[in-house]
Amino acid sequence: MIRRRVFSWLAAAALAMGVSGLAFSPVRSPLTLARLEMDRSTKYADRFAGSSRTAGIQEAVDACSPGECTVQLSAKVYRVWKTIWLTGGVHLHGAGIGSTVIQRAAGSMSDEDADGTGSVVAVSPRGSAGSFPTLKTSQASVAVSDLTIDGNASSFSALKNINLHADGIRADYVDGLIIRHVAVRNALMNGYYIRNCKNVLMDHFRADLVGQWSQTASKNGVSLTSVSRGGFNFNYTLSHFEMRSVGNEAISTNHNSHVDISSGWVDGCDFALEFGGDGTGGGYAARDIVVTGLAVHNARDYFITFNSTAGDTYEVVSISDSSFSGSPRLHDGGAIFLNPGSSGNSFRDIHFSSLHFRNVNSKDASSRNWIDLQPSSLAAHTNITFDDITLLGKPGSARTGDVGLNLRGSIVNLRVTGLLIQDVPGMGISIDDPPFVCTSRSLEFNRVTVDGANYYCAQIRTDSAAATIEEVTSTNSPMKDCAQQGAGRNAGWHIQSSFPGSRIQNITLKGCRSYRTRGTNHAYGVTLEGTAGMLDSITLSDCDFTGTTVGATKTTGSVTHFEPGTGTTVPKARPPAMN
Repeated sequence: MIRRRVFSWLAAAALAMGVSGLAFSPVRSPLTLARLEMDRSTKYADRFAGSSRTAGIQEAVDACSPGECTVQLSAKVYRVWKTIWLTGGVHLHGAGIGSTVIQRAAGSMSDEDADGTGSVVAVSPRGSAGSFPTLKTSQASVAVSDLTIDGNASSFSALKNINLHADGIRADYVDGLIIRHVAVRNALMNGYYIRNCKNVLMDHFRADLVGQWSQTASKNGVSLTSVSRGGFNFNYTLSHFEMRSVGNEAISTNHNSHVDISSGWVDGCDFALEFGGDGTGGGYAARDIVVTGLAVHNARDYFITFNSTAGDTYEVVSISDSSFSGSPRLHDGGAIFLNPGSSGNSFRDIHFSSLHFRNVNSKDASSRNWIDLQPSSLAAHTNITFDDITLLGKPGSARTGDVGLNLRGSIVNLRVTGLLIQDVPGMGISIDDPPFVCTSRSLEFNRVTVDGANYYCAQIRTDSAAATIEEVTSTNSPMKDCAQQGAGRNAGWHIQSSFPGSRIQNITLKGCRSYRTRGTNHAYGVTLEGTAGMLDSITLSDCDFTGTTVGATKTTGSVTHFEPGTGTTVPKARPPAMN
């Protein structure tokens, strides 16, 4: 449903631009930009070259009459001394990636230049070259296709003025933007900086060696940035793209709705996907986001992060069928971070499926949560699912601070199916409470495997003010070789209510297994500790804990309504060993 709606809106935007032959369907297929309509005028940049500081390109744009116009470039290198400013209705068209190159000339920028004059190509209202569009002066129907944009970053590495915004392409307040068969390379800042736009189609595009500047700035492959709600910031399709050596995020989108990202390949970045806030706050919701078919290699930080703004919400998001690999020695982060901090924002109906993460936190220097859900005291995470997720860490680490799946705060209706956490230097799963009153309920785990943990395989714990964790079910979930580096004798499952007034209740383990194949610290299948709070209604059913060192279960303190169940110590049919 989401995908069909996005394509329908993009089709309408394409027709408004006078572009025919676009094939839109619910089934993903390469989008094509057909030949221009016969009544569109064409201006040839070479005819305007003369003494132009933009090799005739700006003069050709300025010669276009209002309406639809093509500025045609030849198969050659165009060295420009200032930004090319496109206006509404203009299509900048080359002879192909690598054949037509627009390159920023060495010496063409200085720190004293006006703010915003560093992009190679940008959009400006007609007659106002150098001024970005606003909500009142928004532009419509802008296209760039079949060319390479070269920011020539090595010639400007000494610059320090980030307000120049030295991007490859920058577009502000454009309704109907098409970027197709375009490569941006050697940009100091972002490859593509798309701000407050709508009905945007980016198809078959590249970003190579962008954002490698020493200055702290926005240095992403693609930045979809929103700072205004005036009817913009929705309908984005990004498909069939390649990125290499990106300084920060591969793709950053800040509170945009109806976003469709597919079929992308990234080699070298910090964050792969970052979903941020729009900076305005006040109850805004970004929704209907679909991400699928990504292959990310050599990432250095969290693969997927959500960093929202106070009072705002992300809802109806699906990320699926993608693989992520951290740098073998430099990945310093986890996999997925739903991070509201203390801002009081919420996440609803967020779905992750068929995602595979390798070399998680391979730098092995700091403790990280691999999948991290931590709502603030003012909000909750609701209806979150993980299905077919693989998290592979670095074997042999001696640390104990990482958590494979960390749940901390008010989380309601969580479904985890087919999760593998392997070689985590800490705990496999932690369901804990933060230092404020919260309730987590209706948490279901099915076929969740922890294979090698340096501390507990799984922990359910309250250790602060009046928290409640209830209705937790784990089915057919084996826990193998916990406490590799943990002090003392630890268990596969550790359930502890240790703060006065806190409560853990209605916990069920069914068809689960806890065992060791190496080491001596994996002592129990389950430890139950009702040392200060209430631990109530714990049920075990057909669980196999015979491979532990000491015994099946250990209970201390007040544990009410504990039902070990039949077959808990020695099952009738032993589950197959894990390899």
